[in-house]
Amino acid sequence: MLLGAWRNKRWIVYAAEECAGWIASGLYSQPEELAAGMKIYRDAGGKRAILSNVIVALDAGSEAAQRASSATVTLTGGEAEARDRLKRIKDVGFDDVLCMTPLDALDDLERLRDAL
Repeated sequence: MLLGAWRNKRWIVYAAEECAGWIASGLYSQPEELAAGMKIYRDAGGKRAILSNVIVALDAGSEAAQRASSATVTLTGGEAEARDRLKRIKDVGFDDVLCMTPLDALDDLERLRDAL
């Protein structure tokens, strides 16, 4: 079982100690909050961390890009910028990223996957 816990230290520690992993959200969490949560998680012995709700929008004029404008952590701005953002997510310590995109933008996921 994985536990989603965004800002609450108690639940992040619980995820590390009692669950198979921690799921954080990139939708509204600030990067510094994610980094602080990751430190708490890893210090408590957490092994697997997933960043969820990360919108992929490689084309600035797309519906996905409009949705991404209200999100905090996104994979936007073309393949190169999205790769850089993925690197920053990895550098914070996340093992996996759960991406979101509208059905009409599935090509963005393939473009990003191919760019990696």
